[in-house]
Amino acid sequence: VYPAPAGLAPLVRAQEAEWKPYSEAALLIAGSPAGGKASKKALDHIESRSEALLSAGDAITAALRDTAEDATGRLKRLMLALIGLNLLFGTAVFLFVKKKVVAPLVTLDKAAAEIAAGNFPELPLNGSDDEVGTLTKNFSKMSAALRGELEKRAALAGLLFLPLEHGDLPELLGKFLKNLLSIPWLAIETRGAIFLADAGGKNLVMAAQRGIPGAVSRACANVPF
Repeated sequence: VYPAPAGLAPLVRAQEAEWKPYSEAALLIAGSPAGGKASKKALDHIESRSEALLSAGDAITAALRDTAEDATGRLKRLMLALIGLNLLFGTAVFLFVKKKVVAPLVTLDKAAAEIAAGNFPELPLNGSDDEVGTLTKNFSKMSAALRGELEKRAALAGLLFLPLEHGDLPELLGKFLKNLLSIPWLAIETRGAIFLADAGGKNLVMAAQRGIPGAVSRACANVPF
């Protein structure tokens, strides 16, 4: 028989103490003539100790039942704890994937829609070196290249159409300078001037300027060379 739990040892010993004389009395009855004095005495002992023996057995049964229920309760609590940890782990994985994978892909999808509409948004870089981070960096480079190419084409188209417009030379040069300085990747500062040589070829005359302060513009209106 599998050993009883340590807490049941006193109950088991109490049952053994009741069972030993009970079994001896039963054996005595079985081996003695019926109606004998020894047999009668053993029968009296059995009758008097039967309830005690049954009570000892009931006590062990109740203790075993309590032990089993306690073990079952601990098992249930362990299962609930494992389920809770599994839910927490699943939630953590979901949030991690959403932050590191889903959110950047949604941002790229929106950026692609903006580019298709003719806009070139700035993409936030997450700083990671994984596949999503590399894709975001390459997408940003592509967006910047497309924006620069379209700006260059728009500026060149504006410059090429200027000779077709009506107006005097200073006005056309002013428009030319305005279009030229409107290219973000070309101009360090949105200011500049165009000089033309005078008829004698000894002086440079400021024919058009943009963003030049008044004092500088007046001082450089006619520069010998």
